[in-house]
Amino acid sequence: LAGLLGGAAWALGPALLRARAGTSEILSTLLLNYVAILFMEYLYYGPWRDPAGMGFPGTAMLPEAAMLPRLGATRLHPGFGLALLLSGAAYVLLFRTRWGYRVRVTGQAPQAAAYAGFSPTGRMLLVLTGSGALAGLAGAGEVCGLHGRLQDGLAVGLGYEGIVAACLARQHPLAVAPAALGLAFLAVGGDQLQSDLGLPASIGIVLESILLLTFLAAASCITPAALQRWRLRHAG
Repeated sequence: LAGLLGGAAWALGPALLRARAGTSEILSTLLLNYVAILFMEYLYYGPWRDPAGMGFPGTAMLPEAAMLPRLGATRLHPGFGLALLLSGAAYVLLFRTRWGYRVRVTGQAPQAAAYAGFSPTGRMLLVLTGSGALAGLAGAGEVCGLHGRLQDGLAVGLGYEGIVAACLARQHPLAVAPAALGLAFLAVGGDQLQSDLGLPASIGIVLESILLLTFLAAASCITPAALQRWRLRHAG
């Protein structure tokens, strides 16, 4: 609950800037990432530092009651099922309700939304703060499900992976989970390539970049106009 509310509160600033001043939420949230990282470092290097941690930066371990249970012998925890459930809920909200229809129109065609009389301010605030709440929930799951405390190394860029997953899913809620799983398999496979074949540690990022660039190139080329001009033919 704290992660949910904290994420919403953290996103409220960029949401207000976007709704009131037209400031790009991409720019403001990316810059706030570094503020969040520095604030977290201040906490586990300073007032929240574990006095029994032998000088290592990090908070004390969470009590067992605050940890999410693991699923069998894996590193999976109930946050995985919650992510799938929230993907389905987001689909229903965006594609099966009048409010979701207005949100999609406002995001894809702001001028058409204004002509139809849709007020974007309230929806923009709710969507952006809701997105921040989901991000905070994901972060809380990472802490309570895997690490058990705040420590150095938590900021590994999972939010940027979320952008890639959303792009590969073409912003469709039901496709986000399969896209994220594919990226996870790619990351684990990259680590295996590094250990077995002695490839550089960046091989996973390189493979992910190739996948994303190929997808973007295909998506920009395969347009309705292109389909009208070209058709596939069997070469044999």
